[in-house]
Amino acid sequence: MWKRIFQNSLLLLSARILSKLATIAVMVAAARMLGTASFGEFSALLAWTAFVGLLSDFGLVLPTIRSLSSGQGTENRWVGETFSSRVAWSGAALACLAVTSVALNLSLLVAMLLAVSSILEATGTALIRSFESKQEMATITIYTVIERLSYCVTVFGALALFGSLTAVGVASVLSYSWMTAFALRLFQKRFGRLSARFSWNDVKKYSKTGFPFLVSAGFGALYYKADIIMIGSFRSNEEVGIYNAAMRVMDAQIFIPLVLMASIFPTLSRLHSTKDIRFVRTFLQSLALFSTIGIGLTVVVYLLSPLLIPVLFSRAYERAIPVLQTLSLMQLFYFLYYLFGHGLIAMKKEAWYTASMVSLSLINVACNIFVIPRYGYLGAAWTRVASEALLSAVTGLFVFYHLRRSFRMTTSDRPLSSWRSGPHGS
Repeated sequence: MWKRIFQNSLLLLSARILSKLATIAVMVAAARMLGTASFGEFSALLAWTAFVGLLSDFGLVLPTIRSLSSGQGTENRWVGETFSSRVAWSGAALACLAVTSVALNLSLLVAMLLAVSSILEATGTALIRSFESKQEMATITIYTVIERLSYCVTVFGALALFGSLTAVGVASVLSYSWMTAFALRLFQKRFGRLSARFSWNDVKKYSKTGFPFLVSAGFGALYYKADIIMIGSFRSNEEVGIYNAAMRVMDAQIFIPLVLMASIFPTLSRLHSTKDIRFVRTFLQSLALFSTIGIGLTVVVYLLSPLLIPVLFSRAYERAIPVLQTLSLMQLFYFLYYLFGHGLIAMKKEAWYTASMVSLSLINVACNIFVIPRYGYLGAAWTRVASEALLSAVTGLFVFYHLRRSFRMTTSDRPLSSWRSGPHGS
């Protein structure tokens, strides 16, 4: 099992490394060509439009993978029936963004272009991640590389030729349009013709299924985007650019737990659905792996921060060095809560994960309202580290509480015959 997990993880890791390198190259180019203020505006627009993609998906990716991994549904039925929900919520998201853009005096055209790009990206991702349920990571790897290279080449070309945010928005729409069509082609070739229909019954059914995941993802996005939005509101776009430069370096590593979890999560879901005690051992081994990598990356990024920022973004961004050193301390906590959160979802305890994310997001926002006006981007960085530490502690407590209730803590490979068969049965 672990051999398969590591093989799949290496495939995805290679794709993510290439993708992140390409993304960093484009963001570095944007930072240099646009300057700190315009780059800050671009960062703020990306933060706002990320919520559109989340609402359009409505939290349906993970329950779909979980269901398909457990053999509880066919790909065509699940993905086809979720079409109604995606269309309905995409329309609602675009309408909300239009009102928000006018109210906040944002560039409506650029915001809508980036929002459409976010919807297309979420749609393509939903189609291609269905392959995770079958552990067919080669397909996901190929798609990931092509999708990211397509985006980066198109956006870089728009920056080089026109140097405007509107051109970047148009390039994003074009790139994600043909990549979504490519994802649909791959899906139908593997799973058969996708019959999409619109039904209000499907909207209600799958909205109810995805709602807990949407809430946690939405508050997660708020948790990760609120600091950028508030720095722009309370301070300046220039400070947003400084802060986001450091965050872009962090983004180059935090995809690692995502890659590992793409291989581990279907296994955890399957073991839990069959009441197999190996769920406990697999989870604890995953915990050791995530902790080791998280600690190693924290040390490396902290030590290399004075070199990374000037080399990547130029000396105009040197104020981002202490920000990056501070943010590097959150690396271990991010790895831990990512594992704990997906452990709760695999155990069908997503309500606990949602409660944790909602609570910590609100605490994070409240702290930033007090900290950012006084201490700027460095205060936001320390608030992020403290929030990550608290979130990992809370989700970790929930996971081990449910582990003790659901499984006998033993290394036996025999599947449990019943949830209530042991002294700690629930």
